[in-house]
Amino acid sequence: SLSEEWEIGEARERPDSIVISSGLPEGQLSFTSPLHVFDPSDPSKLKELPAPENATEWVSWFQKHPNLGTSKPVPASVGGASGVRIDVTASSTPENYPKDFCDFGGPCVPLYPLSDANGIGRSAVYGIGGSAAYEGFKYRFVIVDVSEGETVIIQVSAPTRTFEEFLPKAQKVLDSVEWKGG
Repeated sequence: SLSEEWEIGEARERPDSIVISSGLPEGQLSFTSPLHVFDPSDPSKLKELPAPENATEWVSWFQKHPNLGTSKPVPASVGGASGVRIDVTASSTPENYPKDFCDFGGPCVPLYPLSDANGIGRSAVYGIGGSAAYEGFKYRFVIVDVSEGETVIIQVSAPTRTFEEFLPKAQKVLDSVEWKGG
């Protein structure tokens, strides 16, 4: 359950993600389990590759991405599941970015597709969900292995100028997470 300041975004119908917002432009929090990532060598084609299989591989993928700047990864835990936390920014946006994919209409760095209810890839709600990074925004990815073979990407995103203010609100939600099933 969420306090009144949070609302579940349109992504609630996607089988692999949930996006909750705290009144944009303040920030957004998303939980995803992507099956694919976009090949960073040619962002205009949105070629899908198999997603990394665990938290360590995800961190490596972010660090090797040519259009992303990353912080030093640190151990993290959410709801008792162990993983890694890494901050990410768009260090540059490719000239040949996919204009139809970038929800804000400006240059973006495609990261990974999210599925709609029919399993068809589509960019995330508001463009700052799990699928694209924009200049002027900061992203914190907490990548946890919740069960054998099940990795969840938790993304905290906000404009760079308000990111530090938004973090405590997002952390309050993360502190309340309980994993069910599996």
